[in-house]
Amino acid sequence: MNDLMQYKDYFGSVRYDDDDRVFHGKVEFIRALVSYEGMDVESLRKAFEEAVDDYLELCRKQKREPEKPFKGSFNVRIGPRLHQEIALTALNEGMSLNQYIAWVLEKDSRERQAFQASAEIKVSEKRMAYGAGATMKFATVKITKKTTGSSSERSSKADRTVRKPGRKPATQ
Repeated sequence: MNDLMQYKDYFGSVRYDDDDRVFHGKVEFIRALVSYEGMDVESLRKAFEEAVDDYLELCRKQKREPEKPFKGSFNVRIGPRLHQEIALTALNEGMSLNQYIAWVLEKDSRERQAFQASAEIKVSEKRMAYGAGATMKFATVKITKKTTGSSSERSSKADRTVRKPGRKPATQ
């Protein structure tokens, strides 16, 4: 998440407008439009924090609850066929549809985190010369698995296992 700033549980985007030569952004994950801008990174950061503080102060003055970026629920629109498939799978697994989807999302998120923690990504650039002084730049991306050093690191994989809700672990 290189293009986000965080302050008081709010996240702000970072954009650059080359025509106006100004950084700008808005508070993400809420419906209210809270925007800010700055001439450099430091002034953008300061403007973001001031915008969040101003938003919270405005809500306080208007005696209304500020929006929270993540409430723990959201709507997902899917086709009827996929809806049927996952509802039947959830029922077969002994879970509600909500429990099943939460389990699948958590499992995927943990797997992504484990991959990112175990992968090393290297980007190298190479220039190729062609006739008449023309050159072309190529980028090579190499993803390799990091080696784990200690046995405790290797055994921690079991700690990252996501269990299905409502299911007890099998006994051996």
